[in-house]
Amino acid sequence: MNSPESDDFDIYLIDSNNNIADENNSLVSLYKQVKENWEHLPIKELLNRGVIVSDELADVVAFISASGSTQRLFRKSEKSSQLYGSIWAGIINNRAHKIESSQKIQSFDLNLVDDLFLERVKNLSLVPKEIVNLPSLFLEVGIILIYEPTIKSSLIDGVVGKTITDRPYIGMSLRHNRLDNFWFTLFHELGHICQHLEMLDTPILDSEDFEATSDIEIEADMYAKNNLIPRHLWNRSPLKFGHHYKLKSIIDLATMVGVHPSIVAGRIRRERRDYKLHSGLVTEFNTRTIIWGEE
Repeated sequence: MNSPESDDFDIYLIDSNNNIADENNSLVSLYKQVKENWEHLPIKELLNRGVIVSDELADVVAFISASGSTQRLFRKSEKSSQLYGSIWAGIINNRAHKIESSQKIQSFDLNLVDDLFLERVKNLSLVPKEIVNLPSLFLEVGIILIYEPTIKSSLIDGVVGKTITDRPYIGMSLRHNRLDNFWFTLFHELGHICQHLEMLDTPILDSEDFEATSDIEIEADMYAKNNLIPRHLWNRSPLKFGHHYKLKSIIDLATMVGVHPSIVAGRIRRERRDYKLHSGLVTEFNTRTIIWGEE
């Protein structure tokens, strides 16, 4: 379908009293916004991913309406990367609801996301290929974890939100294919679930490219850091102070903590803001290759 022309048809909604809904009706407004922004929407991408069944306007509107991202999609200040990020988050929302409706899943209970569960999760980092089994592990505590390739120039690494039944879900784009980024993003999103659950009716989109400035992002960052490498162990490690960057020192701390050495290397790079450090270690495994077989 080509871009829908503004005069192709008029959009009317009928309310329960058989009155034509006024122009401010949210669905009417969404139809108009989609039509006006049609050329900027990744319609082919949505078709290829199976989240819309046709390139008809009604199907695209239905997807966006159900995506949980309508408030941010068509802001006048929205850049294309932000638009694609919001649509990607909508795909995650769509997939989460399909998983929830097609499987019998453990009811979510925040008490299940305890220290024992977090230890089980991070210990899987010791065997990089085990990340393929994380979605099944997360379902055991009622959280839906989805891996979904990024869209075009989207800058989003992860999203966290809730389904209409209040079940939390996490989406990860693997935009950066490094193991350290994977684990930090995953625990960052877990931080939102454990600390900001009541705020997740509106999905939170996260990107490594932007420094955390809001309180909730700083809190989620700290949650990720301290759960991957406990604060007391990091604070007494010479690695914190920029000493002993040798591989043995990194492996020693990783062994003590029970994580893959790339997670420690990633922490050093992040703290020192020197992303040339240990590049060979953090790129040793390609997460996209592990998950999707991509090179």
